[in-house]
Amino acid sequence: MFFFSLWPMALAVAFMVIIPLCASGAIKANRFVGIRWPALRASEEAWQRGHRAAIPAVFIGGIATLAIGIGFEFVPNSGALGPLLAFVGLLTGFGFASARAQRAAA
Repeated sequence: MFFFSLWPMALAVAFMVIIPLCASGAIKANRFVGIRWPALRASEEAWQRGHRAAIPAVFIGGIATLAIGIGFEFVPNSGALGPLLAFVGLLTGFGFASARAQRAAA
């Protein structure tokens, strides 16, 4: 089951790299990478402000996803519970990050 836990963990690491790059301006406002609410794409300032606001939630969700994904590898007979909880952690963290970014950019 470790293979199935790798996907949410890889996405968590990708988000933890991409969002700060968007916040710093290294990745400009675009339609493909980053949090793509219309309010964030309105200007470069809104893009960076929104991504800066999202960083704490992305890191909390990412660390939780990594901890769950790795931790459940040591739980015997956990089946699909580890990957499922890792995806829940990832989606919850990114959901909160997205909401924070939207509020900051508006």
